[in-house]
Amino acid sequence: MINIVKTVGSQNRTAKLTEKEAQAILDASKDTTTKELAAKYNVSLSTVQGIRAKRQWRHLKRTTVD
Repeated sequence: MINIVKTVGSQNRTAKLTEKEAQAILDASKDTTTKELAAKYNVSLSTVQGIRAKRQWRHLKRTTVD
């Protein structure tokens, strides 16, 4: 039997963001647009949307309340 270990967050070798950057996106104010965050962190709009919707980087918890 093959053991499959699922890597999360920045441990995934294809990750373009660090834990800190993903956390900053998740905690960003609702006034900050997806487009602004995508440009700031050099990622796609869908990456930012996925983080905000908790489809990606699900292990992170929001640290601010908007």
